[in-house]
Amino acid sequence: MAETDRFEAFAGIIFQLNKEIQRLKKTEMERFGLRGTDALLLVCLSKHSQGIAAADIARSIGVDRALVSRSINALQNTGYVEVSTVQGSTSYRNPVLLTPKGHKLWGEVNRIINRLVGQAAKDLAADEVTVMYRALGKVLENLKEL
Repeated sequence: MAETDRFEAFAGIIFQLNKEIQRLKKTEMERFGLRGTDALLLVCLSKHSQGIAAADIARSIGVDRALVSRSINALQNTGYVEVSTVQGSTSYRNPVLLTPKGHKLWGEVNRIINRLVGQAAKDLAADEVTVMYRALGKVLENLKEL
């Protein structure tokens, strides 16, 4: 296969994967009255029981701080998260935490994520899934070097 054909196949697959992931996030989160980005924020918050600053969330999930700020506001308005105020800290440095209501939502979202990831990998052996994640991670590293 020629390099241009490989590039076309790779770029097309990655684009279609991203498109499907965005569609699924939107569809699944709509049932809670939330957006797709909110799912990423919930994943991140679930890993930080002591809270995590908005700026760190943005870095962790790879989106801009303004989008994270809008997502935090939406989740805060619905009672899913709370923002602790740290004296002398900017709003982007204050820790964001899941509320009890947010933990309940996270449980439901986590079940959805597990179902979707299981469906995506249903015909792959465990070692193939491991190789896929490792290969995609390495491709991303290599592209970031350019």
